[in-house]
Amino acid sequence: MEEIKVQVKENWKPFCSIGLGLLGTGYVLIRSKQWYTKRLLRKKWDSLPKDTVYLHQFHRSATCPSPSPYVLKLESYLRATQIPYTTGFDQAQGPKGKAPWMTINGHDLSDSQLCINFLNDKFDKDLDSHLSAEQKATSHCVRIMIEEHYMWAFAMDRYVFSNQDFTKWLVLPGIPKCLINSLVKMFSSMVKKGAYVQGIGRHNRKDIEAFGLTDLGFVSTILGNKKYLFSDERLSEVDLIIFATVAEILTCSPDSSIYAIAIKNDFPNLERHFLMMKNQLWPDWENPKNEMMEKE
Repeated sequence: MEEIKVQVKENWKPFCSIGLGLLGTGYVLIRSKQWYTKRLLRKKWDSLPKDTVYLHQFHRSATCPSPSPYVLKLESYLRATQIPYTTGFDQAQGPKGKAPWMTINGHDLSDSQLCINFLNDKFDKDLDSHLSAEQKATSHCVRIMIEEHYMWAFAMDRYVFSNQDFTKWLVLPGIPKCLINSLVKMFSSMVKKGAYVQGIGRHNRKDIEAFGLTDLGFVSTILGNKKYLFSDERLSEVDLIIFATVAEILTCSPDSSIYAIAIKNDFPNLERHFLMMKNQLWPDWENPKNEMMEKE
């Protein structure tokens, strides 16, 4: 043992060189594999027919087409407008670290609303064409309330207050069960920190739940007895995020969720709206198709 210590002490530079060489070689191999994999994926994404959307998203949930309301919103938009698309689960998070994102004609775009705005311009689509200027303003306010305020209350309910109940709806292929609890705890901590930075996470649970219930109540009030938020005849863009939000509450949340209970007892028109939209856009809800290449 003493001889080994002496040899290491006298020859530490060669040992360091070998160690650094191995680390450098490993880094190069890993980066090369990542580059090659990305190149193959890019080739796959760009091989679709012209003007076909490649929708990047998380794996399908066990009870809902997506565990993310933003993904469900964008895919529902593609169905409502009959824009050809195919879904992919090979890289859920895009250049901005967000999901969903999409590739079309070699162009990448992140954020569900930015994707919708882009596709509206490209394909001359406008689900809000029948709305007045005042209704469009209300639509914008409702969307922002849901996406930028209510969703934080919902995220706290699902990922922090639920005590890991949400894992039953997740599909995590290739991840050992022994690691899932650790990943859940890590994600829960990330959501909690994000909510704190946003502001809503600085409040106690009772206040956070009150914020979320108030938001749902206002949406329910505006909807009233109408089929869609502004009409009995045609849906508008804001109906998509309302549908996606209620879908996550009723199909991807514990029955004990305060928001699921509130919809059942106090806001039944939100459930009616969800079921109508589900039948209209998702006849394949139980076994969702991964592509819509032609008008149906």
